[in-house]
Amino acid sequence: MKKTSFFTNKVTVSVLILLACLVVDVALHRRMSRVILPSAFTNKRTPQSIEPCNAVLNSVSKHWVSHINSIEELAHVTNEMGGLQSNIFFNDSSKHFYISPEISVDSFFNAIAAKSITASVWLSISNLDSGNYKTALAELSSLRNTYHLKDKIILTSSSAQYLSQFCDSGFYTGYQLPEFNPYSISEDSLINYIDIITNNLKKNKVSSIACNYFQYPVVKKFFPNFPALTWTDKSYISLVSHYFNNHLEGDSQIKVVLYPY
Repeated sequence: MKKTSFFTNKVTVSVLILLACLVVDVALHRRMSRVILPSAFTNKRTPQSIEPCNAVLNSVSKHWVSHINSIEELAHVTNEMGGLQSNIFFNDSSKHFYISPEISVDSFFNAIAAKSITASVWLSISNLDSGNYKTALAELSSLRNTYHLKDKIILTSSSAQYLSQFCDSGFYTGYQLPEFNPYSISEDSLINYIDIITNNLKKNKVSSIACNYFQYPVVKKFFPNFPALTWTDKSYISLVSHYFNNHLEGDSQIKVVLYPY
């Protein structure tokens, strides 16, 4: 075949264009692409057999929507979604939870009920500590009873040491991992993080591990007993993103996948 006919052949040109698009897609979504490929990480630590706290979470789907932090944003939530995620803090003075200084979790839950939203709720608390966790537990228990949210609340925190009492009270909890990228740190640093996570899970009862999608392969390898709660991006025009997110939702260890609304 002559060079001219090779490059003018429609099939060949189409294939080259598709390959070029795939290369660009992989480059633009290189973090997802990297996670899709298996990684050995380190052989200096072995998988842990720690058992999670036995708690129930009712959800119609793994597909949840993230960063619903106002009443207006509830418009992005449908009952086909498994749930919604909100960032909250506990006000030590008022003894109540808030999404923002203007929006209490009480009023937020009231708006959810008024809109007949049946999705479950993931609450990421930023300031759980030794001085407020008991009062916070009492407040969240009251909200759960008022709005009939039994087995429909996830509470996550980076402070694993305060989550055991929530597990004992029937809440589905998640230990939010420290921020680290296992693909860009040294083996010694990764081992240190694995040891920190192991220590927290051994000392404290939690139902699951909350982690970024690129941390999930570490969870899957070293903490296979724990359900995972994760978050990712979603691009509707990306084959890599489509394949990757289907892979996450098809993984039985993953309990929830958060997507931007």
